[in-house]
Amino acid sequence: MNLTKPESIAAGLRSHRAKKDVTQREAAEEIGTSPSTMSAWENQGGIGLADAWAAADYYYGCSLDELAGRPWPPVPHAAG
Repeated sequence: MNLTKPESIAAGLRSHRAKKDVTQREAAEEIGTSPSTMSAWENQGGIGLADAWAAADYYYGCSLDELAGRPWPPVPHAAG
């Protein structure tokens, strides 16, 4: 079984924001939080589920799995 280890949500927030080519301030405004909170999420993690959904759904247009670096849809694993 070859599984890719998911990255942290913090790393996913950083990488998805970079792909969108926006600043933390722009991302924070879009999600509805402060730039300092956005910075904390990207550097320390600790984002709550509701905020992670907001980031994934409304800003990044991806699933929580994708935000954490897990392929979506998941690849079925053979029993064995």
